[in-house]
Amino acid sequence: MTKKDLASSPWARHLWDTVGVVVGAQWGDEGKGKFVSDVAPYMDVFVRSQGGPNSGHTVMVNGKRYAFHQVPSGAAFRKPSVMTAGMVVNPNLLYGEMQQVDDPSVVVIDSRTAIITKAHRALDGYGETNGTTIGTTRQGMGPAYESKANRRELITVADLLDRQRLAEKVANYVHAHQTQLLEMGEAEKRIAEERKKQGMQPIEILSPTDGIDEYCESIVAELFDAGQKLAHHVVGDTSVMLQKSVNDGNRILVEGAQGILLDRDVGTVPYVTSSRTTAGATLADAGLSRYADRENGFWGIIKAYATRVGGGPFPTELENSAGEKLRKAGVEFGTTTGRPRRTGWFDAVATAYAVRVGEIRTGYLTKIDVLSSVGNPMICVAYLVDGKITTEFPTDARVLKRAKPLLEPMGAVGKINRHDTVMAGRRKGFGALPAGSRRYVERVESLLAEISGVSDFEIAAVSIGPWKGQTVVKI
Repeated sequence: MTKKDLASSPWARHLWDTVGVVVGAQWGDEGKGKFVSDVAPYMDVFVRSQGGPNSGHTVMVNGKRYAFHQVPSGAAFRKPSVMTAGMVVNPNLLYGEMQQVDDPSVVVIDSRTAIITKAHRALDGYGETNGTTIGTTRQGMGPAYESKANRRELITVADLLDRQRLAEKVANYVHAHQTQLLEMGEAEKRIAEERKKQGMQPIEILSPTDGIDEYCESIVAELFDAGQKLAHHVVGDTSVMLQKSVNDGNRILVEGAQGILLDRDVGTVPYVTSSRTTAGATLADAGLSRYADRENGFWGIIKAYATRVGGGPFPTELENSAGEKLRKAGVEFGTTTGRPRRTGWFDAVATAYAVRVGEIRTGYLTKIDVLSSVGNPMICVAYLVDGKITTEFPTDARVLKRAKPLLEPMGAVGKINRHDTVMAGRRKGFGALPAGSRRYVERVESLLAEISGVSDFEIAAVSIGPWKGQTVVKI
């Protein structure tokens, strides 16, 4: 795709020249993969710099659906896709993901990237088993990030290539946590036996059920084998490659994972992920902050209604037929876990908070077409908390749990003919949308700008379907 092609595209005035970043502006699952599909032709390099296999990006390319969890979405387009040291990865899942793409050689991974082992995954389920659940996906993210913070227990991609060093590090980690691991092993055996009696699907036992030494050896063998498969994708320092790419004039997209309301510091703690998810933090983990286009390159993906997976407060949740209609019409089931997502009305208070703390300047609104399934949707414009009306998002999850949404009724968004709307949108921009959809977009945009205090915030594109190009761009 040449600069001339971009100049004739409706995206021309909205894209960046150097480095841009896209993050989720809610609780994840907003449709970041769809945004990537739309802008991929104009990008040269893609980057993932945080998170790991607990996230899922769905990308549609030429009639094929890709479900990525760790690999940057640009790999589906055969473009350089870089995984930096800020991530934590499951090497076996990573290799499997890479087999989806036509040219796996485009994927490179920093040798300092942290590894998730079977032991990490086992310990991730410990809290869920002993009753202190926070709705984790049990992919090992929390324990792996704890290993990064601990430093002494960190296992990296580079360690996968040295069997002796890998064995030493695995043994160090397992022995440090053997009490919990053995306890989990007994719990998993009981669960497995009970499921067998009931004729249920067997579970994967991740904890040691025999000796600790045998358990360590099984982990080492599995990881070393994965390391051999990934070896030619490993580079010493991806920041050198990315800096050179910037200097060569390439346009780079850094893909965030999860959503800002799941950020480990500014999200709804403790019901959050283990990494930072704001635009600034995502860029910093990629080593690209200084090159970012702050005027055009800070994008947030916003779903036209709200969804959440796992535990935690959710003020606009719909536990009724309207919520079920949204779930079915929007196919709201987790890419990573397959779990049904909780659904609710659009929450302007929560999303405006994400716009402000997440450093978002431009919005990409997804799934407005799904709203036609529920008749007349609502928008939460404020909360009632302990008898007081507020547009300030509570930073304490216990207070947020008490928040009651004040809802503003919106008229029907109208039925959207995707083909006709896209064709008309090339000439008319948002004017091609049904009147009800335009009202909805304008109201969301004005509320987010007003509540967040980001006065120049704008929604620049609206997705009206799952496939690349089923999007209307503001002109």
